Amino acid sequence: MLLHIKPSDTIQEVQSKFKNLFSHLKPEFFKKFHSESDDYAKKEQYMHNITMADITGHQEALEISIDAQMSTEAFEKMFEEKYHLHVQLMRLQKDNWLVTTNSQELSLSAQNARGIAADEELATEMLKDFDAE
Repeated sequence: MLLHIKPSDTIQEVQSKFKNLFSHLKPEFFKKFHSESDDYAKKEQYMHNITMADITGHQEALEISIDAQMSTEAFEKMFEEKYHLHVQLMRLQKDNWLVTTNSQELSLSAQNARGIAADEELATEMLKDFDAE
């Protein structure tokens, strides 16, 4: 699958395009490289209204080939090495965005499936809460 990113796309627009591919995942963009042991400081995170051209300094569109079976680590490394973009993948799970540093070995598809399963579990729990008998 391809992710088409225009220079005028904001981070929020890129995240929306990514969500069309993986409903429970989003990339967050940071100003500098991080290692697994680093904490992700909010001060290093780009605001969602920043355009890709503002981050990269380039006016070329990007066509990013994404394999659903690539690991989270490989996905982040690809952005780093190929596009010089510092990305951290986040997973939506029970209405919270989680950093995926403890599950880097999981594929994008597996990360997304974890988020979906957690939401289905939450929906079942909520139904039980409202079951009036």
